[in-house]
Amino acid sequence: MTRQELLKARAAALADMKTIDIEKKDRKTGKVSVKHYVMVNDRIKAFREIYPDGLLKTTLLEDDGERVTFLAEAYDDTMKLLATGYAYEQRQGSFINQTSYIENCETSAIGRCLGNLGIGIDDSMASADELANAITNQEELKRQEKEKEPINKVEAKSFRSWLRENGLSEEKIVAKAGKPIEAMTLGEHKYFINHLNELKEEFGA
Repeated sequence: MTRQELLKARAAALADMKTIDIEKKDRKTGKVSVKHYVMVNDRIKAFREIYPDGLLKTTLLEDDGERVTFLAEAYDDTMKLLATGYAYEQRQGSFINQTSYIENCETSAIGRCLGNLGIGIDDSMASADELANAITNQEELKRQEKEKEPINKVEAKSFRSWLRENGLSEEKIVAKAGKPIEAMTLGEHKYFINHLNELKEEFGA
């Protein structure tokens, strides 16, 4: 493949790459920024379009059952080494890693290798696992913000019915919460519902 053909194939492959927008909130400033992530599978697809006979090689460097390290290498059609990428993961590093830390590490290494090759790095070199964590963190922040909101009239009425059905005293629950039912947040509402057995034991219901 000539240089002109390579550049043409590269431009075409990169133009087809899809990105996923992830919002990140700065804990100190509260500012929300948007990052554009390219999934590793899309990077691999672009690599295959640019180098149809190229090779992506991964090597397991370490695995002691709790942590793993991978090396990924990208070769062109002539088996010339183009780029490398390393990744390190711990089994307890994230919820996903508890069942798939080896697979995630290999994918991360490939993603970083292709990122070093210039594929999918306009805004980020995030791996598949890092992307998953970013999505999880984003959803967790939204959930936390949602749980700070006060319950509405319908939810307050429903909560009172729930207390009666389970033999719980509204007076004792209000005393425990330190506020009337209408002033409770969704998080506090959820807490009481999720701890029914403990409440019955505490109040002798």
